[in-house]
Amino acid sequence: MLTVHHLNNSRSQRVLWLLEELGVPYEIVRYQRQADMRAPKELRAIHPLGKSPVITDGGNTIAESGAIVDYIIRRYGKGAMMPAPGSVEYETYNEWLHYSEGSAMLPLMLNLYVSRLGDDGEPLHARIDGEIANHLGYLDRHLEGRSYLLGEEVGVGWRYRAAPRWTVDLATRFERTSSVETRARPIRREYQPNPELGSGSYWLARAALTFGARGALDRSDLKATIGLEGGVGETEYLRLSFRSDGSIPLGGGLGHFRVRTTAGLATAGLPRSRSFAIGGRGTLPAERFRGYGGRRVATLLAEWRIPVPAPAIGLGPFANTGNRAILAPLFGIGWAGGAIEDLPWGSSNGPRPVAGVALEVLHGLIRFELAHPLRQVEGQGARLRLTVDISPEWWPIL
Repeated sequence: MLTVHHLNNSRSQRVLWLLEELGVPYEIVRYQRQADMRAPKELRAIHPLGKSPVITDGGNTIAESGAIVDYIIRRYGKGAMMPAPGSVEYETYNEWLHYSEGSAMLPLMLNLYVSRLGDDGEPLHARIDGEIANHLGYLDRHLEGRSYLLGEEVGVGWRYRAAPRWTVDLATRFERTSSVETRARPIRREYQPNPELGSGSYWLARAALTFGARGALDRSDLKATIGLEGGVGETEYLRLSFRSDGSIPLGGGLGHFRVRTTAGLATAGLPRSRSFAIGGRGTLPAERFRGYGGRRVATLLAEWRIPVPAPAIGLGPFANTGNRAILAPLFGIGWAGGAIEDLPWGSSNGPRPVAGVALEVLHGLIRFELAHPLRQVEGQGARLRLTVDISPEWWPIL
């Protein structure tokens, strides 16, 4: 039987996750990190590097995350989670499989270790932050118009890079959406159940024009996408969308001024699964999450991102929380109209302005937003709302 040599707080978590997803029987041998957070010497008896993850299966001993994932899927996947070898999709799959531990990992590890140097590492942060922004931008552009790095729908697509920062995408696919019943036991108060978005079967066609980010933090930058989608199935519809994200460095240690916008317009046949929704994190802090939406939306969120010193709290011998944080006064405004029947979000009945402040910590990973709506809703009174979430830059890869 396959055995996972599992070290606590290590990358072997992903191996256990994969085995559970595939329903593969396995045994687990647990190892505990020492006080200095290093792996125990017993792991060297399994593999000379003494690292985790490591698996043993019959006469095979395999280390390295990508190699382990590849082995398990080929040996036990029965065709799941992997395109057919030799296909174009398989080559893309193989590239992403190795990308996470290859190109993407280096700037993240550099950020982790350089943050432990305190002020001595400050000259390196601009280059490291630029590389992280470059990779997140790459992921963001690849995820444009899709839910996963590898497509989950039946369809075909074509991409043309018209210039270094301009990309044209054309795609068509068949999509069937259905609602899934959810049950949850809230820890406190009530939870917001998933709306019924099942809309039946559609053939979709989409065209998008993207202006990509440069991934540089020391000069002005902008990324924007405008897309036109049409669908034929239970109904017929057209859906136009736009989003942008721009920043301007202010110099003198004053940080950046950043503006994010979204807009959407669709015809009357828009299915529930393709409706627009705004409110809450990412669009209108202090408003109810996905509180407004329909066939027409527009939002603007502006913030002044000021770097401030922060105490670096140790997270073991190899990591800390970083000695910098981002303090960001913010202002947002949004509008929604063209409500769709049987959806919990509807018209905003005019513009919805909000104001507040955000704080990003842990190397920009965690974002706190404390905001207040500037236009009150009758019967609700004043609401100062705190939101804790992953920073938007990390959403494409989580």
